[in-house]
Amino acid sequence: MHPKVAEIQERVRRDYAPEFTLLSHVAIPFQSPDRLPARPRAAMVTSAAVFARGQEPFDLSTPSGDLTFRPLPAALDGRDLVVEYASTVRSRFAVEDPECLLPLRIFRDLAEELGYEPARGHISFHGGITDTAGLLEKTLPAISAHLRKEGVEAVLLFPSCSLCHHSTALLQRRLEEEGMFTVSMTVFPELTAHAGVPRGVSARFPYGAPAGNPGNGGLHRAVARFLWERLRSRTVPGIDPLPYTWRQSFA
Repeated sequence: MHPKVAEIQERVRRDYAPEFTLLSHVAIPFQSPDRLPARPRAAMVTSAAVFARGQEPFDLSTPSGDLTFRPLPAALDGRDLVVEYASTVRSRFAVEDPECLLPLRIFRDLAEELGYEPARGHISFHGGITDTAGLLEKTLPAISAHLRKEGVEAVLLFPSCSLCHHSTALLQRRLEEEGMFTVSMTVFPELTAHAGVPRGVSARFPYGAPAGNPGNGGLHRAVARFLWERLRSRTVPGIDPLPYTWRQSFA
């Protein structure tokens, strides 16, 4: 176990769940990109526990993590999202610009260029879950069933916090096992690799802004493009470094 991964596990055991274990997998589910439809239906997932105005908030008082999820209509604007995550350090970026957390507008804008059909909605869940049994038996099957019902074939995942990378990786594995094509953004590649994901893209970004710094639409767009390119081109499991930097400007 990588020292950074061990540190997170020990912190969770000390503060929340004494028996908690970050799951590791050698066998990695992987859908070959040559089976990806020419124009797949695609959706995004965030683990930041954001929700649309009018939806029921997540229960952030639950120490083991809220096991529910919220469908986010694809037509939402970032201003329609409510950011209530407990950590002000992580939430400050999303409060300033929710697109750095989940690039909703850019995802719609890139559909024709990149060749996918945006799904009717996206998914938000609470990634800071220490109840691993509940995550595996309730949250992940429910999210997967919802995406399959919506006909989703490709999924871009954006974890937000440190522990979120574990929950998101387990969700990614579940979706890939069920025939979807997935790729996740990660700012904690050691934990993402520990969990064993099919495809990942790593960046030296802070928690809470997996698509890049607030207000930097050019970077958000570049991140989304690179994720989609990795989804279509990677022929074996692995994590690729993002060739862009925090606050990088684009013409």
